[in-house]
Amino acid sequence: GGANTLGLSGIASDGRTLEGLLLQPLITANVPAASGMTLQDALLAGASALARIVGTQVQDAGRASTGLSIAARPRTGWIRLVEPKACSRCVILAGRFYRWSSGFDRHPMCKCRNIPASEDVEGIRPDTDPLAHFNSLSEAEQNKQFTKAGAQAIRDGADISRVVNARRGA
Repeated sequence: GGANTLGLSGIASDGRTLEGLLLQPLITANVPAASGMTLQDALLAGASALARIVGTQVQDAGRASTGLSIAARPRTGWIRLVEPKACSRCVILAGRFYRWSSGFDRHPMCKCRNIPASEDVEGIRPDTDPLAHFNSLSEAEQNKQFTKAGAQAIRDGADISRVVNARRGA
């Protein structure tokens, strides 16, 4: 099927018009200036707001277009990649395949990301294999991310998912 990509422009990711969102930095600069802040500091505040808004909108448009392309292709979805300091709950989800309509939950400061994939590629890369990720860590890092007892259990051959999920109710 085809996609109408015009819907990816002119609208902010929160649904308002892009023009309306881009007025926010002007307000951000004018309010402090009116309350006595120096003109330079007020303009820097406005510029900072503008940079944050533009960066977010460009990233959101990229994510939306990638999601649109995935939705239009059969047997395509996302796989979860974990970063070196990911929490243990994220690590056990490394390499999990998600269809276009089911993303994964992220928690504050989550270091995971998802990349397009045509199939489940679990285990092909260390960032898609929970045990390979665990083994790539030093013993001190393993103990920190999985608790000392949990990390030792994994080193002794316990299933990494069961160890992490056993702590879930604790």
